[in-house]
Amino acid sequence: MQLPDKIERWVSAGVVPQRLLLTGREDSWDIALEIAARIQGASINQLKAGLHADTLVLSDEGTFKIGDDKTTDAKTIRGMIRWAHQKPTAPWRIVVFENFERTFHAAVHATLKLLEEPPTRTLFIMTTENPYRLLDTVLSRVTLVRLPHEDKDFELNDDIQQFLKGSDLLAKFEQIETLDKETRGGEKIDRTPVINWIDLCIAHARGLRHLRYTLELLLDARNSIEGNMNIRFTLERLALHLMKK
Repeated sequence: MQLPDKIERWVSAGVVPQRLLLTGREDSWDIALEIAARIQGASINQLKAGLHADTLVLSDEGTFKIGDDKTTDAKTIRGMIRWAHQKPTAPWRIVVFENFERTFHAAVHATLKLLEEPPTRTLFIMTTENPYRLLDTVLSRVTLVRLPHEDKDFELNDDIQQFLKGSDLLAKFEQIETLDKETRGGEKIDRTPVINWIDLCIAHARGLRHLRYTLELLLDARNSIEGNMNIRFTLERLALHLMKK
């Protein structure tokens, strides 16, 4: 599996952040496992099967048990903390968390202390579907990486870039008029061309750093159109909001 460029550089140079939190893609968990496997010189299947002594994989199975002060089960929160403080035989001990926000809320204080004072030779590689479900005190202690999307069939489109970042409101409205006409070719309004166009705008917003600020507005507009809001009104409102950004 090919890692995103920044993470690939970290792994190759041996400088992966000690508390790494991944978000933004459906394959975040696969990427987290690949990072751990590369660092440990093992296969992902070995890690999942628990066959690497210095790697602990905590997949999200619905609930995380907290455990007590005497537990030896590393799959519980307290057992994991005890395991993380043991001396590794490899250069690193690695804990890989799936959906870390669920782990964290199962044992807030114990987990926060682990992130505040991590063992010297232990790495924590975590994923989350929504980093905003974590406390600011957690986010301030981790390196949050929003993984870039790999949109298929994505080609740069000058008209879309102009719509998203241009200052010519009249040109934006002309694009909207063209799109609106495309939806009225039959007896019923066909929203598909507009939704496809917005999806391409979203691909630009995700793929181009200078357009990321438009993503929330685009997602809201897509939801409105899918919810049968007036297409022209929704797109003109979007254009006006983009002018204010």
